[in-house]
Amino acid sequence: METKDKCAHPSCNCPAKQGSKYCSTYCEGEGHTADILCGCGHSDCKPK
Repeated sequence: METKDKCAHPSCNCPAKQGSKYCSTYCEGEGHTADILCGCGHSDCKPK
């Protein structure tokens, strides 16, 4: 079973895309900014 690393953006809970440390271009651009909420738009990061 393949295990994916967590996205490198501090507030993101998504798995990283294959071959990248991030799940999206949003997280790649905001990678060093610790936000309270992630804005990548994926279902793993939507407020509950």
